[in-house]
Amino acid sequence: MKVFGQIGLSCLVLAGMAGARDFASEVEVLFRRGKIDSALAASQAFVVAYSDSSEAHGYLGTMYTEVGRLEDALAAFERVTILNPMHVDGYRNLALLLSRIGRLDEAVKTLTDGLLKTEGSVTLLMERGLIQGNAGNLGEAIVDFEEAIKRAPKELDAYQNLALLLTASGDFDGALGVLDRALVVKPGDG
Repeated sequence: MKVFGQIGLSCLVLAGMAGARDFASEVEVLFRRGKIDSALAASQAFVVAYSDSSEAHGYLGTMYTEVGRLEDALAAFERVTILNPMHVDGYRNLALLLSRIGRLDEAVKTLTDGLLKTEGSVTLLMERGLIQGNAGNLGEAIVDFEEAIKRAPKELDAYQNLALLLTASGDFDGALGVLDRALVVKPGDG
């Protein structure tokens, strides 16, 4: 009887995982076909069926963004960060949306919180650098990109973004220096 109970529990867990994959697939198919309202409805059903799934809330946030329900999207992405504090994309999506609607300080704070909880994600550092740069906070942006380079020296995006930021600020020599550093790390990729 004990073995049957364990097998039954395993089957339920596997069925639950398959159900979540089915929801995710349905949302993606509907979205690709341009059926945004149907994809939103499928995302809402996904959240009802799997209310503690960060993936479900992520899909819902994305669909809310697509239909222009930005406050609902913010709530969904915030829920992702609560349900799975180590999920880098939750912080990134929330910060990008905050930035998009002009709430730059909140976007930076979201990324800073995410950096603390994800042990300094290079992705979040670069995103914060981009938002800081777009907000005109050149010094803070440079610090973020340099830290990203320090943590992931072979990540060419960090060098490229830093060089673009320096170019936009008129520091052409600094930008060339950053690109030279990238070529030293990954020769032949320039």
